[in-house]
Amino acid sequence: MLPSFTKACSNQLLNVTSVQQLQDLREKNRDKCVLFLFWAHWYRECEIMRRFFEELTQDHHFVKFAWADVDRDKEITKFFKVTAVPFIVMMHPDKQEIEKVTETKRSSILEVVTAYEAFYSQQFMKKRKQAFAEIEELLKSYPIIIFIRGSALSPECKQSEVLIDYFQKMEIKFRTVDILSNPQLKEWVKHFSGFPSFPQIFVNGKFVGSAEMVIDMIESDEFINIIPQECIKTNALERIKVAMAKSPVVLFMKGTPTKPYDGYQQEAIQLLDKERIRYAFFDVMKDPDVRELLKEYSKCQSYPQVFISGQFMGGGLTYMKELDSLGKLSHAFPQTEIIVVAQQKIEKLVSKGKYMVFIRGMPNHPVCLESKKMMDMLQRYPRCMKELEHFDLTKDAEITKSLIEYSNFREVPQLYVDHRLVGGVEIVEGLDQTGELQEILGPKEKQKLSLIDVIQKRFQKDLLMSSQ
Repeated sequence: MLPSFTKACSNQLLNVTSVQQLQDLREKNRDKCVLFLFWAHWYRECEIMRRFFEELTQDHHFVKFAWADVDRDKEITKFFKVTAVPFIVMMHPDKQEIEKVTETKRSSILEVVTAYEAFYSQQFMKKRKQAFAEIEELLKSYPIIIFIRGSALSPECKQSEVLIDYFQKMEIKFRTVDILSNPQLKEWVKHFSGFPSFPQIFVNGKFVGSAEMVIDMIESDEFINIIPQECIKTNALERIKVAMAKSPVVLFMKGTPTKPYDGYQQEAIQLLDKERIRYAFFDVMKDPDVRELLKEYSKCQSYPQVFISGQFMGGGLTYMKELDSLGKLSHAFPQTEIIVVAQQKIEKLVSKGKYMVFIRGMPNHPVCLESKKMMDMLQRYPRCMKELEHFDLTKDAEITKSLIEYSNFREVPQLYVDHRLVGGVEIVEGLDQTGELQEILGPKEKQKLSLIDVIQKRFQKDLLMSSQ
């Protein structure tokens, strides 16, 4: 049973007037059965039945409903040997036999239709799950997969030919799947992508678009940004250098950190994670040339292999385990690549200087009202401002959350003096008003009078002199 792909739309009662039209209907709905009513305008029961069929279309999607006029549509009426009306037949996918519905009561027809709807729906979902799993495995076999008519060497449609020409000129590596050799796959790929035509291009398992869409992306330089590195035709040594440039610590492994190929790869990942090492990875299973060349480059015949600043961490997994047993594994890596827990980061930030403020934004450009209030108050304390350190909370949501836990104070911004929390805006404002803040931050700067204050002062002076 081949699945038929149709764009989302409501089921309809179709008027079928010929045998060819019926065959076309069945061809387009190869996973659905067809319930066919032969109708006559002069018999009232036929009209009631036709309206009933229209109602059934609203709630059933795996049963198609059709009708023909016995007086007008002679060819199809003769084909089915209709001798009385209403005359109802049921046609099933992959079956030549036609099932005549002898019981024409509406309750009986509803029961039959409901049963077949459930049956074909279950069949479809079962086959869909199996087909999608097979497609997903296929898409994992290479980063760029193109489903086309024919092959890369011999495409059998103009769009496929044009697309492959673009890819070859850009020196992009890809694999093709011939949909003509597998009709089942062809139909299920349409369901998988939600797109009705071919070619279809997938990158890293995700549907990118049709040939026309991808060519537009290529011409607008959008596609270059999503091409996996291993699909760019450079020599293997250059690809190794590109991989090593991604991070000071690079793990060349079989598989990925979430799906390691074997227990050796898993052990290496566990050791790096235990020491909280930040690293990039390269899956050598996807690039046989890199896999073989790196063995010569490192003089090590097995994987995983760890490189630090472009240098092989000698001995591979065995050496990592040896360092771990001595408690020295973390010492082998740059300290900048050891991920510091958020709590430790906060302790380090709080200890950064005598005066520390956590705000949203920069001291000269706070980005929220509360941060602005805090900075307006601190600006009046020159000694504090001279030595003030700050951290912009908009750059790290994890730090904001951990800061609240660390201080047990649910508001930001927060001011710290001598590594101790002073408080948030309201507390600092209260201390400022009572004069206690001067004891903590040093003397206030004398406030300059604003233009309005100067004018008011002169006005009051003039008023006093005139009254004398």
